[in-house]
Parts: sequence; C-alpha cells; structure tokens
Amino acid sequence: MATSKRKLIDLTGQTFGKLTVLREDEPSYIIKRPTNKLQRTRYWVCQCVCGQQSSVRQSYLRNGHTTSCGCSFREALGHRRTHGHAGDVTYNIWQGMLNRCRNPKVRIYKNYGGRGINVCERWRSFENFLEDMGERPSPNHSIDRRNNDGDYSPENCYWATRVEQNNNKRNNHVLTKDGHSLTLAQWSRLLQRHPTTLQRRLKRGLSIDEVLQ
Repeated sequence: MATSKRKLIDLTGQTFGKLTVLREDEPSYIIKRPTNKLQRTRYWVCQCVCGQQSSVRQSYLRNGHTTSCGCSFREALGHRRTHGHAGDVTYNIWQGMLNRCRNPKVRIYKNYGGRGINVCERWRSFENFLEDMGERPSPNHSIDRRNNDGDYSPENCYWATRVEQNNNKRNNHVLTKDGHSLTLAQWSRLLQRHPTTLQRRLKRGLSIDEVLQ
C-alpha cells in the first residue's frame, strides 16, 4: 500500500509580525542530532514593513521566533540610546522578559516562551513598557504576572516583591476555608504555623479544616 506524502505548507501571502511572505526560498540542509542525518529545512523570502527583504527559516516564522528583518532589534537599541537607559535595571528587566519569551537559547525559555508565554505587541518597545510600568520601585521589586499562564502585558503585570512573587508561583497551593482563599505561605503566617507543617498535613490527605487547624 502506497504511503501518501505529507502536504507541504504554503506560507505565501501570510504575515508574521512585521514580515509578509513573498515566496519560498532555496531550502537548506542541517545535520540532525543524534542520528547525524541530513534534514531539509524550508526558507521563505519575506518583506518587512521597513522595506527590507530577508530569507527566514519556516519554523522561526511559525513559532514567533522571527517577526522582523532585524529592525525591531535595532529599534530597541535606538530606544536604549535615546532614553539613556543603557545598563539601567528597568531596561535590563524588559530585555530579560523578551529573551525568556522569544529566545530558545536562553536557559529558562522552556518555562516561558517554550510553554506559550509571550510579550504583547505594545511592550516590544521599551518606551511603551516604561510608560505603562514606570521605573522599578525598589531593588526588592521585579516584574510579575497575575496569571502565570498569561502573557506579559499591561493588564497582567505589576511590580512585585519576592514575597508577592512566591505567593504567585504556579506550584503554590491555594487553600480555601470559610470563603477565604489564601496560599499555603499566607495561611502559615496567618496561623503562625511553619509551612512545612501544613505541607505534611496536605500530603497525609487531611481535610482543609484539619490542615489549617
């Protein structure tokens, strides 16, 4: 029985960020590890809104890795020079936010961009980020998201202390009693119980009332 070939995707005319696909370019071949086999990689000629054309790898277009010819990066550098934020902590926080969402080479990318977390279009400009968030209030603050499964955006982000961030971690237990929903860390402070004590009670399968007694 003959095996049908996989239908090739045609990206012609589609838009990815600032790029509009014009036509398919010559393919490239890369060595796939650990099998050492040659793998064919498709490339597309794209027109950027700034007027430049570039050849972009298909997977980079589809996963959001590449959204311009490079002008966005140059624009960010321009903002950095214009606003005098070279080496500034707020600028570095903005840059780190972009990197962990858009650069697969960053060690923690898997916890952000790797699981679908992105930066909203407005915040790809440092000027807009600074206008919405303001300067970092103190050395104890860093950017945090109210919804840890949501994107970085003005509606979902705020400057938070380390304690506030710990309360907002994805793996932090939220326990509800008498209509009050608090994290395990918050309950431990309220009840003056060590967090480990409450964790052990949870692992033993005790009821919420027994855990929080």
